Amino acid sequence: MDLINHTQPFPYLHFKNFYTEEELSLIWTELDFLQSNPETLKSENTNGAKGDDGKLLKQNTGMFLDEMYNDRFRCASNILNCNRKLFDHIRVDNWFFKHLEVDKDTTLVSYYENSDYYHPHKDNTVATACTWFFKEPKKFKGGDFCFPEFNIEIPVENNSLVIFPGHVIHAVTKIEMEDDSPGYGRYCMSQFLNWR
Repeated sequence: MDLINHTQPFPYLHFKNFYTEEELSLIWTELDFLQSNPETLKSENTNGAKGDDGKLLKQNTGMFLDEMYNDRFRCASNILNCNRKLFDHIRVDNWFFKHLEVDKDTTLVSYYENSDYYHPHKDNTVATACTWFFKEPKKFKGGDFCFPEFNIEIPVENNSLVIFPGHVIHAVTKIEMEDDSPGYGRYCMSQFLNWR
């Protein structure tokens, strides 16, 4: 695991190779299950930021795993168990993360394929962590993560994670698929960190 600790122009952490091969195997087992089940990854299963006209600022599909697995069955989710790892690695020497205290998180798995995007928006969170996954070889272009107000673009890399203050405007560039292979787009696991 490699960490790039950014303090300017705002605090954010960028981890590469965040999950181990064993953890990735568990995560992919669940991602493949979600992809194969037509009732899970749907556009109506996600909330999303809206523009001034009331229209969604994104085009993608997804599922809030906390709704799918209630508290009683949370232990059945590979993703919800593996993503606890985040809390072991975010207290770093960075003024925002050093004393970050949150006591609630929710997890959204999103899937982006041809022409999908997320226009600039902010989250109603203390912090947001986004981890990206895609099947190799990569079969799409775009899908990069950016902080447009600061002209920062982070190319999407498999098994990389960015965590940042949720009120910082962020976006996802449009995806262009090279072919129509199902499940070969860009997955994002978003963890929304808050106070109860």
